[in-house]
Amino acid sequence: MAEQRKKLSGEIDYLTEQITFLTEEIKKKDIEIKENEKRLTEINAELDIQRDFLSDNLRILYEEEQVSFWERLFTAKSISEVFSEDAYLDSVREKLTDITNRIAALKEEEEQKRQELEEDRKIQEVMRASLALQKAESENTLEKVEKEELIIREKFSQMLSRSDIRRYCAGEGEVIKAKYPIFRFPVECGYISQGYGKTAFASIDNAYNGAIHNGFDVGVKTGTPIYAIGNGEVFTKGKTPSGGWGNYLIIKHDPVTFKTGQKDKKGNDIETTMQFYSLYAHLVSESHIALNERVDSNTVIGFVGGTPYWAPHLHLSLFLSASDWADGEIGNYPGNTIDPLNYMDIPISITGTDWDVRYAHF
Repeated sequence: MAEQRKKLSGEIDYLTEQITFLTEEIKKKDIEIKENEKRLTEINAELDIQRDFLSDNLRILYEEEQVSFWERLFTAKSISEVFSEDAYLDSVREKLTDITNRIAALKEEEEQKRQELEEDRKIQEVMRASLALQKAESENTLEKVEKEELIIREKFSQMLSRSDIRRYCAGEGEVIKAKYPIFRFPVECGYISQGYGKTAFASIDNAYNGAIHNGFDVGVKTGTPIYAIGNGEVFTKGKTPSGGWGNYLIIKHDPVTFKTGQKDKKGNDIETTMQFYSLYAHLVSESHIALNERVDSNTVIGFVGGTPYWAPHLHLSLFLSASDWADGEIGNYPGNTIDPLNYMDIPISITGTDWDVRYAHF
C-alpha cells in the first residue's frame, strides 16, 4: 500500500508538472495570438493605405493613358522621351501592384498563422483538461488509499499497546538462544511486536501489498539507543516518505563464517561464509554515523523514533544482498531478506507478538 501511495503521489506530481507546463504554453500562445492580431491590424491598415495609393495612382495612370500616343509624340521633345514615359508608367504600375500583392500575401500568411495558433491553443486546452481529470482521479484514489492506510496504522498502534504485552530489558528475563548466534540484538529493552514473514499484521488489509513483513519490529520508546548488530561499515542512509522507513541506515557487514549445524561424510562440522546487510528503520533523526564509517556491535548508530503516522518502534531487516539499496536509492520490497531472529539471541520479551519461537528457531 505504501508503494501504491508512492506511485499515486508520483503520478500527481507528474500530472501537476504537465498541467503547469501546458498552462505556461497556453499563456505563451495567448501572447502570440495577441501579437498576431496586432500584426494583422497593422497589415490591414497598411493594405488599406496601399490600396488607396494604388487606386489613386492607377487613376492617374489611366488618365495619362487617355492622352493619345500622337499627342505625346508631337508635344515631346524627342521620340525617346515618349518611350521612356511609357516604360516609367509600366514600371510604376508593376511596382504598386507588387507592393499591394505582397501585403495581401503577408495578410494571408498571418491569417493562416492565427488559425494554427488558435488550433494549437485548443489542443493544449483539451490536453490540460484531460490531465486535470487524471489528476483528480489520482487524488481521489490517493485519498482512498490514505484512509485505508490510517486504518492499518490504527491497528498497528493497537498491536503496540495490547494489555497482554510484557516488556523487559536484557538481563531481566529469559534469553532465547539462536541456532546461529552471529549478531547481537539491536536494542537493550522492549519487546518484539511483529516478527518476520506472513505475520497477522501483514495479512490484514493487504498491509504490505501482499508481501511478507521483511524484518522484525521492536516496540520501544522514542529515543531508545540502537546498536549496530555487528562489524561492518555504513552502506547507505537516508529518509523515505512517512509511510515507508522514515529515517533509515544500512550497514554492510564483514563476511561471517559460521557452522551450519550439519556434518560432512567424515563427520566434520560444515561451515559457510556469508555476507549480510542490516537495515534499521524509523530512526528519530538522520544517523550521525557517516557513509563508509566503520561500526561494531558497541556502536550506537541512532535512536528509535517513528514517522508522522507510525507509532515509535524499530524495524530491522537482514538482507543477503544489497538489493538495490545504494546512493539513497530504495530497493524493491521485500528484497532478498531472511528472518534476522534466526541469527541473534533475543534478550527481550516476545510476549504479545505473533512471532513463533518454535518455528523461527528450528
